[in-house]
Amino acid sequence: MRSVPYRFLTYLTLLGVSFVALGICGYIFVYKLDDSYSVIISNRLPVLNLVRSFSVVANRGRHIVDELIANPSPEALAAIRPELERLRAQNDANFKKLDDLINEQPSQRALDDLGAERVNYRTRLEKVFALVEQRASVTDVRAEYDLLTEPYNHYLASQDSLAAYAERTAQAESDLVTDKTRNALRFFVLFAIWPAVIGLGLFLYGFFTTVVIFVRKK
Repeated sequence: MRSVPYRFLTYLTLLGVSFVALGICGYIFVYKLDDSYSVIISNRLPVLNLVRSFSVVANRGRHIVDELIANPSPEALAAIRPELERLRAQNDANFKKLDDLINEQPSQRALDDLGAERVNYRTRLEKVFALVEQRASVTDVRAEYDLLTEPYNHYLASQDSLAAYAERTAQAESDLVTDKTRNALRFFVLFAIWPAVIGLGLFLYGFFTTVVIFVRKK
């Protein structure tokens, strides 16, 4: 009879110690899971949003330039200059934010390509504006404008390349978070059934101990 309180105390002790150990493990699981989510939220998603904003600004700027080419004159250029400068400033600010966010070599190379293509596009665009300001013929302006197509396409391609890399990285990290979540769920299932496991173990221990003692007495 004395063994019953002893086993009960042993059960409580083991249960308490195991809960402390499982609690520590659970904290580590949740901490790592939260850290993984924070990387996606604080870095990957902002990078994607900023890259997409480049496309929006580029398309808006190209649309404004198209309107200028339809009627190229210094007066028309002067009218759209403020909007173009606003878009350029917005683009510069977004590029700076991207540079601050990106700290991985593959992403940095993609960002450098974007920066280079952006410079090429702007350089070619300024040549178009220079002809307009010089009151060059419509034919000359449109010929120079046609040369803008290739750097513009390269500019868009560099945006797509950076966005695709950011999407792949975000997806890979999302899959990793999913795996961690599954592991955490398995852990908490174990945490829930752990008292029953310990109780069953002690019951079996007591049962077989009683059987052995009974057999020895016979």
